Amino acid sequence: MKKNLTIKTVKVITVDKTRTNQINLWLITILTLICIGLPIGIRLIELPKWNNPAYEISGEKIMATHDAYYFLASAIGTSHNPKEPLGILVRTLSYITHVPPATLGFFIPAIFCSLLAIPIIFWAFSLKIPEGALPASILGSCCLGYLGRSRLGYLDTDFGAISLSVALCCGIAIWIEQTLKKKDMKDISSLVFPIFIGIIGYIYTWFYGAGRPIVLIILTISFISSIIINKKNNKPLFKHLTGFLIIYIFSFDIIIGCIVAFILYILSEYLKGSINSKIFYIILLTGIVVTSISSDVYLIFYNGLLRILSYSKIFSFAINDEKKYNLLLPSVVQSIREAQNISITQAVYRMASNYITFLLGLIGFIYLVIKRPSSLVFILFLILGISSTSLGNRFAMYGGVAIGIGLGFGLGLFFKNFVPNLGRWLIQIGITVLVLIPIVQIAIKFKPYPIIPKIYAKTFKEVSKIAPKDSRLWQWWDYGYAEQYFAKRASFGDGGIHDGPTLYPLALVHTSNSPMQASQLIKFITLNQIKEYKRSPKKYNSLPKMWRIYLTDPMLPFSKMGAENASVFIQRLKDTKLSLPKTPPQYLVLSWENLKLAYWISYFGSWDITTGQAFPGKIQAVRGKISINTQDGYLFVNKKKITLDGLIIIDPKHRTYEFSWQNGTDIYGVLNELSYEMFLMDSTIYYSNMVQMLLLPPKNFSPYFKLEIDHSPWTRVYEVN
Repeated sequence: MKKNLTIKTVKVITVDKTRTNQINLWLITILTLICIGLPIGIRLIELPKWNNPAYEISGEKIMATHDAYYFLASAIGTSHNPKEPLGILVRTLSYITHVPPATLGFFIPAIFCSLLAIPIIFWAFSLKIPEGALPASILGSCCLGYLGRSRLGYLDTDFGAISLSVALCCGIAIWIEQTLKKKDMKDISSLVFPIFIGIIGYIYTWFYGAGRPIVLIILTISFISSIIINKKNNKPLFKHLTGFLIIYIFSFDIIIGCIVAFILYILSEYLKGSINSKIFYIILLTGIVVTSISSDVYLIFYNGLLRILSYSKIFSFAINDEKKYNLLLPSVVQSIREAQNISITQAVYRMASNYITFLLGLIGFIYLVIKRPSSLVFILFLILGISSTSLGNRFAMYGGVAIGIGLGFGLGLFFKNFVPNLGRWLIQIGITVLVLIPIVQIAIKFKPYPIIPKIYAKTFKEVSKIAPKDSRLWQWWDYGYAEQYFAKRASFGDGGIHDGPTLYPLALVHTSNSPMQASQLIKFITLNQIKEYKRSPKKYNSLPKMWRIYLTDPMLPFSKMGAENASVFIQRLKDTKLSLPKTPPQYLVLSWENLKLAYWISYFGSWDITTGQAFPGKIQAVRGKISINTQDGYLFVNKKKITLDGLIIIDPKHRTYEFSWQNGTDIYGVLNELSYEMFLMDSTIYYSNMVQMLLLPPKNFSPYFKLEIDHSPWTRVYEVN
């Protein structure tokens, strides 16, 4: 019997891999240029507005944030931490390019803002959704929460913190997906990618010290996602466990990581390439233990908890070790803008510009996690973004990354099921345009806002010419970093040293109505800091010389007295003259800018260290049409009559006039006709040193302070007698 044979014709399609690779290379290049260049261009929109002499000093732009001057002071070696990573980066780039640090610092936030696009693009190609990189990277690098913190002049670690954390998460997600595709994971070469990811983690924790708990959480979440993936795909857990152990070790101690990697390599050679042995895991676990001890991992949890409690404003005063302090000292967190709570609507606005984009991105993110559990690693970004309602404004920037990934990768993965390639590109381009419209509209309205007035910066520069190298300046802590950069001298308080032991005495010096008390308090604290330094000078040898005598606890002598005795002693400084030895020169710097902060300064300066309560003064800026009757002591503000007890007027020729009346209202005024500003205040603020010593004749304070620089009403610098 004959059988009929059926011959099937198979059509063979030859794929030109070289051409495909070339297309992918061009696509990656174009995507990278767009995703990196567009956010930079948006930030450069406001550059022409900075072309104003009032925004420059000595040929350099004035920075837009206080912290920017910390990194610049670190770059030139005058901060108390010249080893600050961003300072080192600025210093190195300045050395290579011969561009001044301040110029680099002005442009770095805008130029480096979109580095996060690079790992996102690589992840997009790994997922085979290259079009998703557009909205993901654009929203991640342009969401309003991040845009507002990475503008021109906003030198800070944000660009590195967010870019490196995104790179870490993308690396882990790519590695988890690739690992599933490999049948054999017993070769030592399989650990090369985890080592690379671990190095990214180490660079992240080095550059952004506060990122250590974030790395721990990322590793924990991604390990959980790998358990889900392995169970779903019936894969053994060790395929990912080994890699996670390597990532952990390298992230927290790269030296131990290199030692462990070298030992494992030698061991794999002995085992002929296999890593599936008990001794292999023993070495890894030993490395884990050593790394955990050397990098104080347990402190990460403790400090992280305190940081969350602090930013959540659960406590209104500093939590002190009772064995060290019997004093109740204030906490500055509640007065810091970036730590202030925001509403859920504000959080959504900062993450996604509007609720529609937010909800679409959220739905896309959930869909992505369901389909690709490796993307669960980015859940922390979403949590931090939403938690900005309680953790503070700065955390909103993380949410933009998660929402962007939801729009780009989540929706992209969904559309991939039924929309052709060109259609998906058009959809993602459309989403990107919709995301960009409100962002560009906001960026166009941005105006330069130098963080320190030119005259204030000039004053600091003048101080550098008259103050000895071992002197110190007592300016309000917000301007401490700027002082370190412009004056190149140690400061009492700055953006990193403003906890209770520094905050309270600094505020008291400004709030006190007694120049005698302020002078003696400054000298007493300085003498005791020097005394404490001399007890163990070796402990401070790693610090710059100009700082060594000034970084001991300023409240230590008061804590030894006890709260009641310390409070009595501080009050006695108003009328009892102490015999105090000479100290290195101490300067009190007063500024018109302090009036805008006067409520908080008086809040901390009126603090009762025995009860933990404050009795702040009252101050209010006056807006509207003003007319004044200096004979009877009243003024009209928008036709509303206000009766005064005292008034200081600075006229357009810099002349100062003081008036007083016995009206019994406890309302006082300060009118600056040079800047068209007026403040109403109570006697607590009006008679404080920060007002009186700034505006009234210096001879009134001559027994205790000597005037050195006078730019009243803007600034004055006194040396303590």
